[in-house]
Amino acid sequence: KMNLFEGEVMGTQGERVLVDIAGLGSVPLLSVAGGEARGSVGMAVRPEKVRLDDQPPAEGFVGLKGQVGEVAYYGDVSHVYVTDDQGRSISANFQNSQRRTEQAIRSGEEVWCSWRPEDAVLLVE
Repeated sequence: KMNLFEGEVMGTQGERVLVDIAGLGSVPLLSVAGGEARGSVGMAVRPEKVRLDDQPPAEGFVGLKGQVGEVAYYGDVSHVYVTDDQGRSISANFQNSQRRTEQAIRSGEEVWCSWRPEDAVLLVE
């Protein structure tokens, strides 16, 4: 599973490609495509790289606010599905460090999803 976002290349910043993504702004992504990225591109982030918090992310992180839709508890890991104001579904996985009778994150709560730009992959055609 991957979280996928569509964006437009706005330019470069050193070794990074600046991608404008609705609701996220300009995201600096490493170019692994081996060529110059232009036009429409994508960004992919694995669910285990997404952090969930009740506060905005620290500087240097990519972040968006959304509402928790579903929380699936699987013993050692939980899968959380969040919908942002753009209607995108973002999934996050996290390890459960202890057995809980009550979930730490509940359906209906507002949370911040965040990740480091280097944890995202630039997708080109």
